[in-house]
Amino acid sequence: MDIHPLSLRDLDRICAIARSCGKHMQSQGIFQWHESYPAPSDFEKDLQEKRIWGGWENDQLIGFVVYTTQMSPAYEEVPWNCPDTPNAYVHRLAVDPPYQRQGKAGLLMDFCESKARAEGCTSVRLDAYSRNPINLGFYEQRGYSRCGEVFYPHKNPHPFYCFEKQF
Repeated sequence: MDIHPLSLRDLDRICAIARSCGKHMQSQGIFQWHESYPAPSDFEKDLQEKRIWGGWENDQLIGFVVYTTQMSPAYEEVPWNCPDTPNAYVHRLAVDPPYQRQGKAGLLMDFCESKARAEGCTSVRLDAYSRNPINLGFYEQRGYSRCGEVFYPHKNPHPFYCFEKQF
């Protein structure tokens, strides 16, 4: 899988993957992504800020991840394990359902972790929906430790667990 930055010309495919992932999760009883989240405007902002990376196979975008070193205000009260700077943050990791369970999400996370190390970050931080056992297990297997939780009432009434992997 080739991984490189995405641009506004990729927006339609990004949104299609997000919708497909949302429907797939809902079919499994996981109501994390829905009609109003993530919104195209979320991805437009990610693209404008040049913080979304895509995984490509055979010239087709099959997944993406948002990588940044800017901490979300929602994370300010989380009792992280590492000092506050420098750290990397991962958001909206997605792999189109036909390509799931093939290690693609792991490759996107390997990319983020390698990029964070190369940039001198002390850790990678993220949050995962508390009602998504697949994602929780994925991050725990990768060596991420749970540090706290955040709530996004506009997205979902359930908490999101915060995870951190130290280098």
